[in-house]
Amino acid sequence: MDGTFQCVSDFYADKNNGTDDYLDNVVKQITFNIDGEEEKCAVPMGYAPTSVWYNTDMWKAAGLTDKDIPTTWDQLLEVAKKLTKSDGSQYGLAMADSGWAAYMKGNGTGLYTTDGKVSINSKENKAFLQKMRDFYNGGYAVPGLDDTAARESFESGQSAMVIVGPWEDQAATDKGINHDTFAVPDGDGTYKYADGKTGSNTGSTGLYWWVTSQVGDSEKLPGIYEFFKFYNNHDNQVKWSLGSAYPPNNKTVTADELSDRPLIAKISQYTDNSYIGIAGLKGGFGDIAASLDTLTQNTVRTGDDIQGLLDQAESSISGYLDEYAE
Repeated sequence: MDGTFQCVSDFYADKNNGTDDYLDNVVKQITFNIDGEEEKCAVPMGYAPTSVWYNTDMWKAAGLTDKDIPTTWDQLLEVAKKLTKSDGSQYGLAMADSGWAAYMKGNGTGLYTTDGKVSINSKENKAFLQKMRDFYNGGYAVPGLDDTAARESFESGQSAMVIVGPWEDQAATDKGINHDTFAVPDGDGTYKYADGKTGSNTGSTGLYWWVTSQVGDSEKLPGIYEFFKFYNNHDNQVKWSLGSAYPPNNKTVTADELSDRPLIAKISQYTDNSYIGIAGLKGGFGDIAASLDTLTQNTVRTGDDIQGLLDQAESSISGYLDEYAE
């Protein structure tokens, strides 16, 4: 925290606010150690784990069944190969070549450690990038896509799978794509999250309500807290989830209550294993994301030496970590 916002640990401490019903992993993402004290600094608004969306017609036509749903990253790539047609009319996976922070953690050593030390330049990350270059060069994914283009590739029937958030459910429905989803499978990465887990490729979009530092303990604060309490209560989270396609923040919401959006209920099961890709820093998020995108885009789109690209990424990310260190 750089002083722009104030923490709201006192809101969480009052159990009458219903905070015990918040999903634990969603709260963990905004829990920080500040001056030796654990502080909760925001309240959930919309937390959306990514998942793999697949065209069920293409899946069936390729001879795949539920038994083929991958449980490892390597299995995902193999399934994508089976879903690819050699004549170029169908690709296995529509995958943006940017925003790979979660994949670098799930399959390698990430960008930086939880204590803010640069970790991008490693043999594990190099091996993963080489694997993905070979995958793209094999013709199993369309090169040069951003997130929007990747979704369009799936929604147009060009690609059989895409990795994106829960909003894809409505988009695919609107485009007439018969679809289902499964969790982004774990990789064999050694990056260790703050909770001790390794291997998760499941990134998330994390939107939170924050209180600006100007509020202090003024008369505005009780009203803000009443809104937080109202927004995240059980009934409103059912309405929010059904209307927005985001999974609920409240763990008392049941799958039956989301029966009108069964795939959103399904995705809510992935929240506990999902993480914000670039997090835990006082600043420099955009700069670090841009450095990573340069690395991954050049890996996919060029034949440049991967080690040289990692050297460049390490230099730039290390500089940003130093710049925004306490």
